Amino acid sequence: MSLFMFLQVLIILLSSCMASIKLELADCLADSPQTRALIGVFQEDAEALTNYARGLEYAFQRIAYAQNELTAATQALAQHLREFDSQKFTLTTDNDYISSTMQQLASEIDQVSTFNAVLQTQLVENATYHSGRFVEKYLMQYQKLKAQFESQDKIHQEAMKRAAKLSKKRISESSWQESTDHLHIARKAFHETSMNYCATMNLLQARKKTGLLTPLVGYVQSQVGFFKMGAEFCQPELEEYLSKLTENLQEVEKDTVTAEQENVLLIDRIDGESTRAYIPDPPPAMDFPELPVSNKLTQISGYLFARSHGVFMNQWNQRYYFTQGGNLMQQGSNEVAGGLVMDLDGCTIVPIEADDRRYVFQITSQDGKQNVILQAESKHNCAQWVATISNISKGLYLANDPSKAAELMQAASQSPEPVSQPAATPAANVEPEVAQAQPKNERTSSQSSDFEAKHEAFKPAGMFERLKNAATSLMQPLSKNEQTGTGGSRQPSGDGDQISRDTTDSDLEAVVNSGFPVLFDLPSPASQTTQQQDDGQKPAESQDNATQEGSMSPTRENPFGGEEGDEEAPATKSGNPGPDSSFRAMYVVRFIGCKQVESEIHNGYAIISDSIRSIMAARALHNIFSMNELHLVVTDGAIRLVDPATQLCRETFPIKEILQAAHHRENTRLFGFISRSMSVNTGVVNMCYAFESNSDGADVCCAIATAQVMVRSLIEHDEIERQKELESDLEEQSKLLAQANLADENESANDDTAKLEAEDLTMQDS
Repeated sequence: MSLFMFLQVLIILLSSCMASIKLELADCLADSPQTRALIGVFQEDAEALTNYARGLEYAFQRIAYAQNELTAATQALAQHLREFDSQKFTLTTDNDYISSTMQQLASEIDQVSTFNAVLQTQLVENATYHSGRFVEKYLMQYQKLKAQFESQDKIHQEAMKRAAKLSKKRISESSWQESTDHLHIARKAFHETSMNYCATMNLLQARKKTGLLTPLVGYVQSQVGFFKMGAEFCQPELEEYLSKLTENLQEVEKDTVTAEQENVLLIDRIDGESTRAYIPDPPPAMDFPELPVSNKLTQISGYLFARSHGVFMNQWNQRYYFTQGGNLMQQGSNEVAGGLVMDLDGCTIVPIEADDRRYVFQITSQDGKQNVILQAESKHNCAQWVATISNISKGLYLANDPSKAAELMQAASQSPEPVSQPAATPAANVEPEVAQAQPKNERTSSQSSDFEAKHEAFKPAGMFERLKNAATSLMQPLSKNEQTGTGGSRQPSGDGDQISRDTTDSDLEAVVNSGFPVLFDLPSPASQTTQQQDDGQKPAESQDNATQEGSMSPTRENPFGGEEGDEEAPATKSGNPGPDSSFRAMYVVRFIGCKQVESEIHNGYAIISDSIRSIMAARALHNIFSMNELHLVVTDGAIRLVDPATQLCRETFPIKEILQAAHHRENTRLFGFISRSMSVNTGVVNMCYAFESNSDGADVCCAIATAQVMVRSLIEHDEIERQKELESDLEEQSKLLAQANLADENESANDDTAKLEAEDLTMQDS
């Protein structure tokens, strides 16, 4: 049945339903049992009408509340769609298309929200209001009159009983009059209440139609108006846009389902191919084929167990190890970047037996001072690590084609007569790959690679790679030609042996050229001794010393212009604290470089981090890889850089001149501090000094902060003592002034007495 037909039937019922039974008000005074029975029938009907009307009112209230919630929810949905642009998604695939679609749909949803708000207002006015008004006004009036009718009926019954109890023998006119008046009042009130009660129930039967059907008609009218607004909203352009969008989404869903099925097949295939990886070291009973070991690799990574010495026994901890540019690196599961373990150039790697564990191998550095004991998870993994690190140790990672160089190296090692060239043959005429493939003990002096020359120039081994690792951890990796070391010459071993420089040189130059120049050297012990003998006068560095330390220019002015402090004891000059030092901490560090920073320090942490980055970029750009290993001694008076070989103090920085100390955010072994010094030309100069520590740089910065706190406490204590001395001096001076004033007063009194005596003698003589 359509809505129009329903409304027509409703109108016919309203016109045909007329009340045929009603209470006669004239029968209320007689109060007969028939009248009482008829009133009871009307009461039952009124009670049923009250319950039903309350239920209908609650239903309309629920509809209005739900419509209000729908309006608010629709508005919130539109607002949430507009906030898509402000979300920071890590992956930005198709975000622009989704955002534009959401913005367009948000405007349409806002229109729907407006229609819902109009519907909610009409529902409240046309349905909820009329339903509530019928219940509150008419049904509540019926309930009140019902209570009054029952109360007046009870009072009337008592009044009749009282009048019936009057004695006919002892008739008192006063009691008779009183009972008569009481009965009159009670009967009159009961009669009026009965008539009002019956009239209300009669009217309630008439208002039953309007009270129940008016809210319903208003509800239907509100919905019809809402549907009309919706019909106007549904334009052909919107329907066409939504249909196209639906087709597009269906195509995307089909592609997603297809990709899901492909992923299932791919997972099954990879799972089937990875069976061997699930069992890295199968027992012989499983009859798995042996995996071949590749001798061409120059890079490898994976999880290994590393042995460390515990308190009572050795400990094995699993970490992720990988090789990078001839370095062995390690990285924790929660770390962003890896840390340097050791330099693999010229190292030796051999399988060993350790702690009743299988597949253990040991890597020993070229100088033999450092070794690492690691355990692989399988025999094949152990053999692969040994073969790869052996290739890295031979320098094959520096070739243009490491894989081909490894093949030639292996072929040369298996050949009964290795290829060798006469000593007079230039290295440029040798085939590059063959020259790389020859073992080190069979190469002549003219055929020795730049890699060997590099390690001949830098002792101890590992300094070059540690510096290169520190540089690569702070910037993009830089490919550069092999260097023979500071002050050495480049000797090409063939056209194929030249390693091209990466295009990141321009980026490094931009970093280096930004701001003040970078300096890499410290005063040598000889110049420091001369400085101590000449009462703090600092000579200029020689060109040879600047070249040996790896400076960028042959001669330059020494940036370390701080005074040494000649009044200190010799023990203090050698790096040990003086007799009055209450705090001392010593760390093994390597000086990386220094540069001048801006005079106003707003963010010291950022300035130190940028300075370290510039210094490392300058070293990588100018191929300066030597570093001075020093002892950094922190006391409550100064920071001293001591040469561990001669125990001479290379440089001293007073604690009160240290402005800021911080370690690098990514590599905590790198740290630096900003020191304030005096310059003859520019006055006060702030210099940032950068170091690499064997321990955590945060510990060094904490020690410097502790010394600064102690110095500030000492300065505050001296200031308090000076204030106390000043107050005591002022008090003593005030006492002396008071005594002087008292003496003057006594002297003036004596003079007056003497004058009076003289006048008396004069008068007597006269």
